[in-house]
Amino acid sequence: MKKTTLWGLSLLIAILAACNKQPSDPALQPIHLSQKSLEILQTSNDFSFELFRDIHTHDSSPDLLISPLSISLALGMTYNGAEGTTLQAFEKVLHLHNLNTTDLNKAFQELQEKLLHADPGVTMEIANSIWYRKNYPVAPSFIDVNKKY
Repeated sequence: MKKTTLWGLSLLIAILAACNKQPSDPALQPIHLSQKSLEILQTSNDFSFELFRDIHTHDSSPDLLISPLSISLALGMTYNGAEGTTLQAFEKVLHLHNLNTTDLNKAFQELQEKLLHADPGVTMEIANSIWYRKNYPVAPSFIDVNKKY
């Protein structure tokens, strides 16, 4: 388990280090994000590392693969319908201190658009969706904001 974790962390560090370099393929362009999106990306990174740490602590499976981005996007979708103590719990877990829902939605939308078109030689698809029980009352504004972003 420790070898797998060290290998995984080494790979993650190598990938993050490579993100700061100019691409060797001239067709590839670096991703430029707005300042607000960069702030939210940093909070998402904080959440991701905390998630990896918690999984490592509680799961001994050496072959576990997760996507913190996918988890963040899915939680961001449900965050749109949260209020009260549930909203506060989302803000704490996702490290969204002093960030509002609109900024989060716009940042995740911008990040998705940039990632989907970052490399013309790669096809990337994001397939998050909202499922709810038939006849369960869902606020139209919740569905609308998730369709928009």
